[in-house]
Amino acid sequence: SAVVTPGEEVEAQLQMMLEAFQGHDQHTIDRLIADESARLRETAADGLELVTLTKDFRIKDLDVTVRADGQSADAHLRANGTLKLKGSGMDTRVFTRWQTVWKHIGTEWKLVEVRRLD
Repeated sequence: SAVVTPGEEVEAQLQMMLEAFQGHDQHTIDRLIADESARLRETAADGLELVTLTKDFRIKDLDVTVRADGQSADAHLRANGTLKLKGSGMDTRVFTRWQTVWKHIGTEWKLVEVRRLD
């Protein structure tokens, strides 16, 4: 049987988050964000109203570090691709970096903090 590390679990959650944004799936996005970070849910909903991420939008560079407590992790990522601005219908190519913090809650990793680095 395969062993899945905590870092790989966080990577999978990040990919699920990206796919939820691409699919405008607010329910999945909310499920991936910790209850203690309700403001992030609002920010995500606001973002979905502003832009659409196309299928070519990808996570290109990801570094996950699980903290010594084993219950939290930092993930630094670079992502790029095309997004559509809803108000103008204009497509734009973006390159972006993010620092995220994840917390192991129950049996899942949940997003608790996000900081855009660019």
